[in-house]
Amino acid sequence: MESDFNVLLAGNIVLFLATVISFIAYGKSLQSNNPHVFLKFIYAGIFSKMIVCLVAAMVYIFMARGNVSKFGLFGCFVLYIIYTFVEVKILTQLSKQQKNV
Repeated sequence: MESDFNVLLAGNIVLFLATVISFIAYGKSLQSNNPHVFLKFIYAGIFSKMIVCLVAAMVYIFMARGNVSKFGLFGCFVLYIIYTFVEVKILTQLSKQQKNV
């Protein structure tokens, strides 16, 4: 049980840091008038966040060597979906506000 919590905590930290880094890139893309640039940055941010999470999961799996917390990894997957949903929702609202200004 404690292992599940530690995996979720580490996964949440990795997701948060990856999201902060992608938001910095998104902020730069909002300055462009071209909507294709904005979409490109959204897809690139989601893809890079997915790669970072995949690498973090693989590092954890190799370090745990058979003592992998499946519930912890599944919980991190759910957190990834929640982070991505909230991130896209916020970015579309920011994009709409940017168009109205």
